[in-house]
Amino acid sequence: MLVTKRYFLHTICLLLISLTGLSQQTKRSVDLIEQTFLHPPESAKPWVFWYWMHGAVSKEGITADLVAMKEVGIGGAYLMPIQDTLSSIPFQPTVRQLTPEWWGMVKFAMQEAKRLNLKLAMHVSDGFALAGGPWITSDLSMQKLVWTKTYFTPGKTNRIKLSQPEANENFYKDIVVFASPVNSSNVFNDIMLTPAVTTSNGNKADLSLSLSVLLRIKMDGFAACFSRSRTNRSPISPS
Repeated sequence: MLVTKRYFLHTICLLLISLTGLSQQTKRSVDLIEQTFLHPPESAKPWVFWYWMHGAVSKEGITADLVAMKEVGIGGAYLMPIQDTLSSIPFQPTVRQLTPEWWGMVKFAMQEAKRLNLKLAMHVSDGFALAGGPWITSDLSMQKLVWTKTYFTPGKTNRIKLSQPEANENFYKDIVVFASPVNSSNVFNDIMLTPAVTTSNGNKADLSLSLSVLLRIKMDGFAACFSRSRTNRSPISPS
């Protein structure tokens, strides 16, 4: 009986010690999370795009921008020049991209970033067009998906010629062809539904609005409906 009581007391003591240690560990974890949130490490700080617009760059402006980033907790910036000096702007003198003077500005920006303990990276090229140049052929350039739609009646056409979608720089490559049944009788109808948009003040709206714009207008309190208009629809209809 004495052994059982002693074992029970030992168990209770160990449990209390464990709970106390767990409580202290939990408190330390909460304190660490709070301190990390209040004082985030360098790896958690956000970066920004740093635009050098139309060659409007100076050493005074570089220092002012980087100091402002440092003051608000920015960790680094991507230096992104945009459109060189092609536009006339109320800033003189401008610095032409890739000239020795421009590279001197880049070097100065790097030195200032290092002084302020900021990270600085270079965007791959001018603006948002990413890397490009005469050495990039069409098949290696940025591309987009294009398509056409061809409607036909089964059994009435032996051979179907699919229209080629738009092409840029004479480059086009087929990816896939999808065939699916069309249940709508409007496909071959010479009456096409055309969106008609009215506004709350009675003004007419542009009938060429896309579906996404119509949906947005609907959400903003406008009304959208469909009116019938006569038209001749070709069996081959580009998207």
